[in-house]
Amino acid sequence: MKDSRTRVTVEIFGLSYTLAGHSSAEYMRQVAERVDDRMRKIAEISPRLDLPRVAVLTAVNFADEHLRCAREIEQLQKADLERRRLEEEVRTLRGQLEETVRRAAEEADALRARLEEETARVRAEYERKLEEQQAGHASEIRELKSRYEQEIGTLAAERDELAAREQEWTALRRWLEGEVDRLGREASDARRLAEERELALRAMEREGQDRHRRLEERLRETEALRERAETLERELEEERKKHAALQEEYAKLKTEFNEWIDMLEQS
Repeated sequence: MKDSRTRVTVEIFGLSYTLAGHSSAEYMRQVAERVDDRMRKIAEISPRLDLPRVAVLTAVNFADEHLRCAREIEQLQKADLERRRLEEEVRTLRGQLEETVRRAAEEADALRARLEEETARVRAEYERKLEEQQAGHASEIRELKSRYEQEIGTLAAERDELAAREQEWTALRRWLEGEVDRLGREASDARRLAEERELALRAMEREGQDRHRRLEERLRETEALRERAETLERELEEERKKHAALQEEYAKLKTEFNEWIDMLEQS
């Protein structure tokens, strides 16, 4: 069987040696040079040593280096195993983090949907109640205005009627006074008739006074209705201002909520 090993002649510490191996010739020369260099350094440090002792110390020196390298390689292997373990742990933690982020995003989306739904429901309920209140106030104001206008018209008509009646009463009184003067000169039965007419006139005057008093009361009631209408209009204006403030607060809360959601998504 043919020997396939590489052979090379080298010089180590002044002696020639033939090396054989499966490495390249260049590699074996580099090994021989390192051994020669190490032996010469040891000989320089301890010139009294003979060749066998120099060779032994060189071997011990190389053995020490080999053990150190073996330990370093072992430490590197352990470090590599630790690195791989940490990488696997990082991958595991990264997967857990991604799952946590995904769940947090899903919960944030669900929370956002619930908040938007609840916000829409509260807003719709508030707007409905506000519309009902505004409609109720507006209806009440329209009713009060209508009643006020009707009362004003009625009172104006009654006032005109009373003025006409007062003119009639004045004319009648003057006529009655003339009749009384004329009939006073007549018989006693005519005088009694004049007295009865005088009593009727006084009754009519009292009736006119009563109607005038009732008219003033109606006027006071109408004024109270007008003041009530003005109060309701002021309350309606306050409700509108509160509604505007609530809309502004709602817009602010919505902006803060969107900022919080953006922060969650970014994290």
